[in-house]
Amino acid sequence: MPSPPTSSNLEKPRDALASLRIDREAPRSGSGFWWKSILAIAVIGGGGWFGYQYAEQNGMLNNQAEWVPEMMQNRVEVRLESVKIQKGRSADAVVVATGYLGSRRQAMIGARAAGRIDIVTFEEGDVVTKGQLLAELEHKDMEASLAARVASVARVKATLNEQAIMIEQAMVDSKRNERLWNSRSISEAEYD
Repeated sequence: MPSPPTSSNLEKPRDALASLRIDREAPRSGSGFWWKSILAIAVIGGGGWFGYQYAEQNGMLNNQAEWVPEMMQNRVEVRLESVKIQKGRSADAVVVATGYLGSRRQAMIGARAAGRIDIVTFEEGDVVTKGQLLAELEHKDMEASLAARVASVARVKATLNEQAIMIEQAMVDSKRNERLWNSRSISEAEYD
């Protein structure tokens, strides 16, 4: 027979997970973080200052075109100047320049009908006047369309002439039937 329950038997068994403990270190003071941050800022600032000094001594800051990407460089507007022809030693000098050219005035040119350009009657730089023929569009498509429409008109005229002939024939037949009816040569059903 089992022993009667006692207070020691009534205790629940301890859970193994509940008995585990994590030992944590005490939090450190924040003074180490600040010293590291100040040191990092000083190193980065010093490196930037030395880099600037190096670039200034080697002339990198005066001529930006060598080390600044092209799309970040400032563009200067080009002005036209007259050129003087020189003889002697200075005549052998070669000048190379780059830049962007743009026209002061632009003209919007358009055609009344869409198409491909067949003939251009001017060259770039030519002076043109108002009303001058500048280009001629290809007109093979238009000629084909015109020929098709002319053929359509001719077909309609032929149909119209055929109808006129049929009307004339019907009038002649009507007059003949009337004469035959008056002479009693045809019956009333044929006359109708």
